[in-house]
Amino acid sequence: MDPSAGGGDEPASADKRRANNREAARVSRMRKKARLDELQRSVVFLTRENSELREQNEILRRVLSRETDSSVMELLEHLRSENQALKVAVYDTAQTLAMTTGALEKGMPHAATALAAAVAEDEAARGEPAPAPGAAGLPFVQLPGSDPTSNPATGGAPPGH
Repeated sequence: MDPSAGGGDEPASADKRRANNREAARVSRMRKKARLDELQRSVVFLTRENSELREQNEILRRVLSRETDSSVMELLEHLRSENQALKVAVYDTAQTLAMTTGALEKGMPHAATALAAAVAEDEAARGEPAPAPGAAGLPFVQLPGSDPTSNPATGGAPPGH
């Protein structure tokens, strides 16, 4: 159907079509703008939420780190305390053993202090500072009949020197 063929309905129909197209384009632009506005609001909201979650994450990491550090420090302190108690127990046992087996009569007056010196050497080999006799729960006990100036745990020096 040729518009020049003389059909009178054609120009009105074309005008109507153009008006419908303009209205459809206007509605499409409005929907597009509404979608764009909604996406922009979502970006703002999600950016804020992301920022808040990152802050919460950092706070929780710090709290967890502090609790972990605290737990590790408590465990380390407990292990040190237990280690010291075991050293004292070994030292006391060695002294008791030396006295009950008659080590003094057999010419070994420093069996307990010799054992303490061996424990100190073992700690030094592992890189741990060895407590001096009379300090840190590892007391120097003078065995009956022994010479106080000859202490193998202190390299021959009397305790406290």
